[in-house]
Amino acid sequence: MRRGKIKSICLTNRSGIIIDENRQTIGFNRLNDLDLELNETVFFEIEMKENGLEAVNVKKIRIPAVAKNYSAAEIGLLH
Repeated sequence: MRRGKIKSICLTNRSGIIIDENRQTIGFNRLNDLDLELNETVFFEIEMKENGLEAVNVKKIRIPAVAKNYSAAEIGLLH
């Protein structure tokens, strides 16, 4: 799985853009039941679709309760 950050979201059609760790821009579509926010870190896979690469199986990164006292940078989730 890849890791990236949500850089834009279109609430109308539940699509947006993820920037991965390699600074590659990857679109996503049709997210159901995910309450994503801008700059949120996510895991995802990519697939080749009709219009190019698309992020699929997008999942929020869950921070364990013991790590909540540390910043995301301190636990290595952000660059």
